[in-house]
Amino acid sequence: TTTRTWRTIDDVAHPDGAWAPSAVAGLGDGTFLVIGGPCSDGDSQHLAVRVDPANSRHTIMADAPVDVRGGFRYPMTWTGDHVIYLSADGRLVMFDPETDTWTTSEPMPRPAGAAIDGPVHDFPIVWIDGTVIAPAIAIGAERNVCCQPVRAAWSYRPAWSTTPG
Repeated sequence: TTTRTWRTIDDVAHPDGAWAPSAVAGLGDGTFLVIGGPCSDGDSQHLAVRVDPANSRHTIMADAPVDVRGGFRYPMTWTGDHVIYLSADGRLVMFDPETDTWTTSEPMPRPAGAAIDGPVHDFPIVWIDGTVIAPAIAIGAERNVCCQPVRAAWSYRPAWSTTPG
């Protein structure tokens, strides 16, 4: 892309005609992983496409193992060899673009006062020295989650992380 100029990337195609992208992460090689799914209430979203904007090529990737709905709120991060994403149920979802495989962690613990089945909301995740840091988690509570969140923070080191620490 030319500096200070918007460029149109061809429509991200997927065999599912109702496909609606919801989150994107760069893969470190000029390509992007785009996740999403059907654009209708109640339909789970598991679809993934690798986009190469240099040649407008789209490659269908393995479906995500969890519903990725809400990707607008839950950012994906590139670690240098995996894409990481924290799902609404508090599991870390990891994608390896070299093998086109997904893995998931166990759910993060819930802080005292959090609704057991409440979703994880609105937080950044970062990758630091082989560890995922989720510094400010708002988890559904009995009152309005937006105004009365239960806050906590966690770190998680994936099994594939080779960084000492």
